[in-house]
Amino acid sequence: MNVPRNQSRKPAYLFLGPEEGEKRVAVGQIREQIIADAGEIEEYSYFAFETPIADVVSLLRNGSLFAGHIFVRLRFAESIKLKDDLELLSSYLKSPPAEATLVFESGETRVDKRLETIVGPGGKRIFWEMFDNQKEGWVRAYVQRRGGTIDQDAVELLLDLVENNTVELRTEIDRLMAFVGKHLCLDDVDRHIYHAREENVFSLFDAVAVGDFPGAMEILSKLSASADMGQTLGGLSWQFDRLFRLHRLRLRHTDESAIFSRQGIDVKSKRAQKTYTSAARIFDSGTVNRIVVLLNETEEAIRSLPTQLHFGIMQDMLYSILRREGRWRPFADLPVE
Repeated sequence: MNVPRNQSRKPAYLFLGPEEGEKRVAVGQIREQIIADAGEIEEYSYFAFETPIADVVSLLRNGSLFAGHIFVRLRFAESIKLKDDLELLSSYLKSPPAEATLVFESGETRVDKRLETIVGPGGKRIFWEMFDNQKEGWVRAYVQRRGGTIDQDAVELLLDLVENNTVELRTEIDRLMAFVGKHLCLDDVDRHIYHAREENVFSLFDAVAVGDFPGAMEILSKLSASADMGQTLGGLSWQFDRLFRLHRLRLRHTDESAIFSRQGIDVKSKRAQKTYTSAARIFDSGTVNRIVVLLNETEEAIRSLPTQLHFGIMQDMLYSILRREGRWRPFADLPVE
C-alpha cells in the first residue's frame, strides 16, 4: 500500500544528545504522525554497532506487505563510520520510498560529519540536558500536562532528590501521582521518594549493578503492583545505555576521573558513580552489548503482548541479564522432559 509522504515529515532524522526523555517524546510524535497518515505500521529498532547497514536499507526499500509504513530506529548512530555504509545511506536517501522513515539516534552530541550531511540540517536535532534554571518549569509543566498541581516546596525537594534528566523525573512524577493523586505536596515527595526510594527503577538498577538477583526480583515484584512495566523497562534501558557509553569511553583510554562528566553519561552523584562502576565490573563490554539488544527485544515484546504478560516477560529479562549474561533464553538450562 503506497501512501504519499506527509510533506512535514522527513525520510530520515538524526536525534542526538544525552536527554533521552525528550528524545523519546520526539520519536513518539513521529510515530503518531505516521500512524495518523498511514494507519498500521511496522516498527523496528536496531543497533548500529551490530546490525549491517545493508540489512537496514534493504528493509526500508522493500517495504511491508502487511502495513502502510515501515518505521526504523537505528540507535548508537555514532558507530556509523565506514565509507561503504555511509555511501549506501547516501544513495538510499537520494530517493527514499514514501512509506519508510528512518530515525538515527545517539547519546553523543556529534556523529560522523558525513552522516550529518546525508540526513541534512532539517532532520538533525540535539537534545541537551536541562540547565538548573529550567528544571522547575519543566516539572510544573509536566505535572500540569498530567492534570495535576505541585507545591513549590515539593518541586524543590523533588529536584534535590532526582538526577538531571527527564527520564527519572517522569518516572518519579508518574509514580507519585499514581500513589497520591493529582495534587503533590512536600509530604508526598518526602514519603514516597525520599523514604521509599528502594521501590523505583533506579534502585532496581542498583540491585542489578551488584548482581543481586533475588533483590532485583523483589524490587520488580513491588514495582509491578504500582508501576507500568513499559516505563520501568524504559528507565532500565536508559541506565544500560549509559553503562554502554562508559565502557566505550574506557576503551578510548579516557581519564577515569573525567568519564562521569562526559556528555551521554553525566553522573554527578557519588552514589550513582559507585553504582555504575560496580556494574561495569560485573558486566563487561560484550555482555552490556547483549543486554542492550535484550532490552530492545523486551520492549518490542511488551509493546506487542497483553499487559497481563508484562511482569513475566520482565522476570525472564532479569533472569537473562543476571544469570545468562544478557542472552535471551531464560529456561534454556532446564531439562527437556
